[in-house]
Amino acid sequence: MKLGKLKRYFIAGVLVLVPLVVTVYVFMVAFTFLQHTVGRHVDSLIQHLFRVRVQGIGVAASVLTILLVGVLTSTVIGSRLFRYGERIFSRIPVARAIYPSAKQIIEFLLSPKDPRFRKAVAIPYPVRGEYAIGFQTGVAPPEVGEAVGTRMVTVFVPTSPSPITGFTILVPLDAVIPLDMSIEEALKFIVSAGVLVTENRNAVSAVPTASISRDDVCTESSTDTRYG
Repeated sequence: MKLGKLKRYFIAGVLVLVPLVVTVYVFMVAFTFLQHTVGRHVDSLIQHLFRVRVQGIGVAASVLTILLVGVLTSTVIGSRLFRYGERIFSRIPVARAIYPSAKQIIEFLLSPKDPRFRKAVAIPYPVRGEYAIGFQTGVAPPEVGEAVGTRMVTVFVPTSPSPITGFTILVPLDAVIPLDMSIEEALKFIVSAGVLVTENRNAVSAVPTASISRDDVCTESSTDTRYG
């Protein structure tokens, strides 16, 4: 068998097995974490009451807890209690520095309520002439725009193959290129290191300015005249 065929077979095997291994590994880590944090307490309670031991009870209990909290916060009374708890939590010195940031990140990744925080864009990075795909997350602090003399936005550029980590980059508004990509398409592209491209396009391309303008990328900046 020729070396070229062996190489192709090996690459094909890697493309099939690596995503499966990574997925199984993530589930195993999550399962182990939930089992050790939540599961052992629930398991000990069940053993004490019913004299039986249930494998995976930590995952089931965690899922049920999340669903229960979601149901409660969807009600008027539950929503008020949640906001009251947030106000108390925000007064704790260490928690008030961590909780708001963690909440904003989760809302950015999961919440579909604010489309302004769910746009895929391209920016010049790491050098001029090269581009990276990122997600516009908001407007840069006013102090930054005043210091550099131009309107700036914040863009989160995830790393491949793990988009959980990345870089927060301050970019001039004029340098941000809006893309005709959904968040899911952009994440697939990033996680696969550019291997997976949407079927209806052969390459990632910017949208013509006639269909999406830079004012659509950052609506807040269009009304901000501090930088002239």
